[in-house]
Amino acid sequence: MSFYYGNDDFQKMLFPFDFSLTWDQFLGALLSSAWIPDEDDPRFDEFKSAAREVFDSLSHAGMLTSSGETELFLGRVTP
Repeated sequence: MSFYYGNDDFQKMLFPFDFSLTWDQFLGALLSSAWIPDEDDPRFDEFKSAAREVFDSLSHAGMLTSSGETELFLGRVTP
């Protein structure tokens, strides 16, 4: 990060998080992507079936849980 700040005087903070999705929420998140076939596309049913297989293989009790972390860097930029 010193490349961006121009120095090594910065602080890194991590914020871990977990989130869980139902099938409808998972599918809704996928459908919001620009690279997903529209519902009237002939490939849509195949896509939805494949997405369901992924959800079913990774979910427990109808919920797909994932985790991640947000990184925040604080510092002053040296001109």
